[in-house]
Amino acid sequence: MRATLQGRKVLRKASSRTLALILGLAPFLPGCKKAGPPPEPAAAPESPAESLPSAAAPPPLPTYRYNPVEKRDPFQPYQEVPAVVSARDCGLKYPRENYRLVGILWGEVAVAAFEDEAGDGCFLRVGDLIGKEKAVIREVLYDHVVAVEKPFGMGAAIQHEMWLYEGKE
Repeated sequence: MRATLQGRKVLRKASSRTLALILGLAPFLPGCKKAGPPPEPAAAPESPAESLPSAAAPPPLPTYRYNPVEKRDPFQPYQEVPAVVSARDCGLKYPRENYRLVGILWGEVAVAAFEDEAGDGCFLRVGDLIGKEKAVIREVLYDHVVAVEKPFGMGAAIQHEMWLYEGKE
């Protein structure tokens, strides 16, 4: 029985402590209050421009206008594309003597590879012209090319042989 009395005293102390705690916190707990006007909003903070000392307004930024004078066209290739020389005009820059036979290509049609004094190459077939004299290529053989030149005002044609290997002319 004694244990029961002690348990009741502990229970009374615990409930009195809980009641004191609830009553002590009651003013801070949300609950029903009298309805009143809503609180006024806090004053808006000043903008940074207003808080700075007044100074002259900064000058307006200059407007940019694109001027294409003396500028390259952005839609054209950056590097210049070499002009394509037609096959008919390939061997007509220099006299015939300034062209050197550097190779012969065999296939359905034989093609002679020539190089001029500037180091530019060109490929010519039977019937094409070579040199400023406009000699016509008549034959492309395995080791040389035969070109026929008909000088203006002369009746006889001149035949030239251009050898693949030097020293055979």
